Amino acid sequence: MALKEKLLAVAATTAISITSTTAFSANPAQYYFGANTATKKAIVTPGYSQYGSERVGNLWMCSHAALKMALATFGVNKTLGEIHNDFKQMNPNYTAVSSVCPRGSCPHIQHMMEKLLWKYDRDGLGVSGTYESVSSAAAFGNRMKQLASEGKVAVVLSRTNNYGRGNIGHFYVVHGWRTENGKQYLYVRDPEIARSGNTDEHSITVEQWWEWMNRNGNIQFLRVGLR
Repeated sequence: MALKEKLLAVAATTAISITSTTAFSANPAQYYFGANTATKKAIVTPGYSQYGSERVGNLWMCSHAALKMALATFGVNKTLGEIHNDFKQMNPNYTAVSSVCPRGSCPHIQHMMEKLLWKYDRDGLGVSGTYESVSSAAAFGNRMKQLASEGKVAVVLSRTNNYGRGNIGHFYVVHGWRTENGKQYLYVRDPEIARSGNTDEHSITVEQWWEWMNRNGNIQFLRVGLR
């Protein structure tokens, strides 16, 4: 079976494994939809934990794990340690500890991610990223829908962790959306709970995510996709 047919046959809850040498068409979105209907689009995105054997010391690594998920979606496989070292190349003073990433505010990390994605693009890995922000729940929901339709995912900075129960800045990956009874829900990967095996969340509305994620009426995210 050809690569295209194999990937199109993947179910919505199934992760795929592809290498950075895989060749894609000029319209990559057709390969990635785990679900692709008028009411649901979900890009197949693997889940990874910020904890475990790849963790560097006791550092906070939700940004690393979120970026790892986004990269792996497009066949670029990096360990948390490799991403950490790449971050340090972007900023030699970067340490991924609370003194550098104050609670609830880590926007500088997203700018480092953007620069790192530019580097990966220059290195020929075929993946790119752009920093964006939105200023309303409606704009957030619409932009996430647009990205999924284009075959892209978003590494989103949240004001809170633990689904609104924590007060520490955190990174999630939004990889799709669905609508039901007039409400829009997001497909989200959370590196904080990946160790439980249940890394995909799609029962929370855009409005609720907005309440948990926005800081001073703004949500920042990194758009990630194929070049």
